[in-house]
Amino acid sequence: MYAHAERAGGAWRTLSLVGASGLCLAFLVRPQWLAGDPPSHLLAMFGCLGLCALFVHGVGFEPKARALRVLTSAWTAWALALSPLVVRLF
Repeated sequence: MYAHAERAGGAWRTLSLVGASGLCLAFLVRPQWLAGDPPSHLLAMFGCLGLCALFVHGVGFEPKARALRVLTSAWTAWALALSPLVVRLF
């Protein structure tokens, strides 16, 4: 059963890892995209937390603690990583 779960989540994990890599590169080149102009440390913190969660989800680490498992789930990680961009759009 574990092998089936690993195969089913492989594409989502790859997407999270590639997405985190791209967003991390974009944040490195143009930090204003995530932090805004003038810089908001709260937005930058949420963006960085989301990037970390995407990397954790992408490499396949699944914590046993429920709070960490929810934080590193694909839905939460993508929501946190993209929240600064969404806030800047609206």
